[in-house]
Amino acid sequence: AHTAKDTCNNDNSCLWDAKNDICQPDCETLNTNIVLCLHNPVCEYVADQKKCKRICQLRTGTTTSAGCNAEEDCVWDVVKATCGPACSKITNLTHCDEISVCDANKGTNKCQEACELKYDGKADCNADPVCGWDPLTNVCRKKCELLSNDECRLHPDICWYDFAVRSCKTKCPFKHEQEMPCKNDTDCLWNTQGTVSYCKTTCSLLGKEKLCITNKECVWESGDLISVCKLKCEYNTNMQQCKSSGCAWDPNDM
Repeated sequence: AHTAKDTCNNDNSCLWDAKNDICQPDCETLNTNIVLCLHNPVCEYVADQKKCKRICQLRTGTTTSAGCNAEEDCVWDVVKATCGPACSKITNLTHCDEISVCDANKGTNKCQEACELKYDGKADCNADPVCGWDPLTNVCRKKCELLSNDECRLHPDICWYDFAVRSCKTKCPFKHEQEMPCKNDTDCLWNTQGTVSYCKTTCSLLGKEKLCITNKECVWESGDLISVCKLKCEYNTNMQQCKSSGCAWDPNDM
């Protein structure tokens, strides 16, 4: 057995394991032994190829982005500048989120290529439940609703953090383009001021009087202990919303 890195790597049947500082059998010698392959820290078993292969960062030519991405089961991590397994090969979603070019899809419990790299058009981007189109930069991004608090703060133009439910959310102008979906979202309000109609943040989320009174649909109510911005009664669009805001519902006014 080899105890030194150079003599280990000079043996075609061996490979040096830098993490554990030990000489391991080279992966290609384990093609017929899946168990040994999976227990070898410098190897991975590629099921669709039925081969035991070196982990991506230890393969020949994978020290560059081009060389790494040329390997069908590897992808270049642009942040860490290292070669790693392709997103689709990763089963640990926490590990998936740690790789800059991958996104964890909590709905399917699968790791997928990051939205920024996967799509370059709005329609395809928005059709993916993990992704959302950023019209400010014309780039496909991971949906705000799937971001952590820290990640949410990195995109203040299109995302906001709702501390009440501890969740990152997409700002209304970018979340809804049509009137009814906007009106049905309790965080949003359909704007009818001016010549262009669009979806905007609802009154109750406008914490400052100056922001509140500039919206014709909103009214600022001052109190001894707390002041709030509320939607004017005439702009409530359904009975439940109307009554919960302290207004009276008139069915004859539909």
